[in-house]
Amino acid sequence: MGALIGSTIATVLSLCILSRAIADNPLYRLAQALLVGIALGYISAALVRSTIIPTVLDLTSGGATTNALVVAGIGLVLGLLLITRFGRQRSSALANLPLGLLYGVGSAVALVGAVRGTLVPQLLDTVRLNPVQAATGSDLRPFIGTAVFVVLVVLTLVTFTYSVRAPQAANGTIHAGGLPARTLRQIGHLCIVLTFGVFFAATVRTYVSALVSQVGDISIWATAVWNALH
Repeated sequence: MGALIGSTIATVLSLCILSRAIADNPLYRLAQALLVGIALGYISAALVRSTIIPTVLDLTSGGATTNALVVAGIGLVLGLLLITRFGRQRSSALANLPLGLLYGVGSAVALVGAVRGTLVPQLLDTVRLNPVQAATGSDLRPFIGTAVFVVLVVLTLVTFTYSVRAPQAANGTIHAGGLPARTLRQIGHLCIVLTFGVFFAATVRTYVSALVSQVGDISIWATAVWNALH
């Protein structure tokens, strides 16, 4: 019975979310507010239980180290500065310090992650050719794939280059000196558009799979309700 009640609540909320396909309505906004509120409540409870409570217990029991005391003190001061954003905000400028540190550290971590996890591996894969295997004639597909990958990466990087306008002759014609570079940039722009298209198609496929799964769950719930009533 409990499983049926839980699936009923999930089905009702799913139908409220799916009603957004027809028009914006109060049921959709209610389900959205519940989703955001429950997510924030869960994150807040997990943060308090896993971070704040253990720190307070260590400080009150006297088992905290010097480093823990320093970190807790700095965190407490920065947290108190955020309180100035509430109320009349007479000293709200003080909250810029913790917010600046938060955004700066977050941006630095994201940048390092992008460089180490995406840029560096991509550069290494770009320069990692295998001509020995291609020379043997056993299998040319890895070499061809790597060569195509290198060409596409170079064309994509060429898209982000900037140059001056081509010089114009006295008779009004434009020299064709910048035409090859402009053509390469257009090809690189096409590669970027194709990449975004692939990402968008993958996203749409994920959403469609989630929709099909949700519709399947709703049909299972409807069958369970029908069997329970009969």
